[in-house]
Amino acid sequence: MIKEYYADGSKNQSYFTQLNPHAFPNNTSHYSGCGATAWMNLYGWHNLNFTPTLLDGEPRENNDNTNTLTMQLHNYLGTLGIPFSNDGLTWPWCMAKGSNFAKEMLSHSANGYKYRIRNFAGAVFGYRDGHWVFEMVKEYIINKKKPVIIGYFDDWHFAIGYGIIETHMETERGSTYLIKINRGWGSEGYSENDTTISPKDIFSCYGIDDFLSL
Repeated sequence: MIKEYYADGSKNQSYFTQLNPHAFPNNTSHYSGCGATAWMNLYGWHNLNFTPTLLDGEPRENNDNTNTLTMQLHNYLGTLGIPFSNDGLTWPWCMAKGSNFAKEMLSHSANGYKYRIRNFAGAVFGYRDGHWVFEMVKEYIINKKKPVIIGYFDDWHFAIGYGIIETHMETERGSTYLIKINRGWGSEGYSENDTTISPKDIFSCYGIDDFLSL
């Protein structure tokens, strides 16, 4: 038996993407980072579905304003350039500051903010049971019907988790899960709505119940 659960607004997402190196307003030699993009897509989702005062207008894809906010987030989260690469790196514990950015730059407080970050020591030795973090992902998507930012190992990437597929197998007396994600790779040229990851692959998550206008 298969059950599917989705956050409210799953068919009304934003699809903001990273800014290329040396592409205004990104004056760095690396991409703006998946961390900043994940937060922008979480803001965008809430703006489109729950809090229409969060962003200017109803943007679903990059524009001048969202690009400026993306680079402000890049700086706020402390995103770094990876040596010998043009990738941008945001540490999981620095990602937690995204809620404060909403208050300081968007004049909205993050109500019911929670985040979890795994101990990376286990991952170093090949232990990737993300059950503890996945419980919070389930809390947001299944119970609260809200999207959640997820960090996962496969791409060393931050994305928006918005759906959970549960497969229950009677013979094994248990369920297996997959998480549907929007990677922040845009609405065209990539079927991010069909992309799934395993709960065992996740290392962090960041969820907001609501954004409240100050």
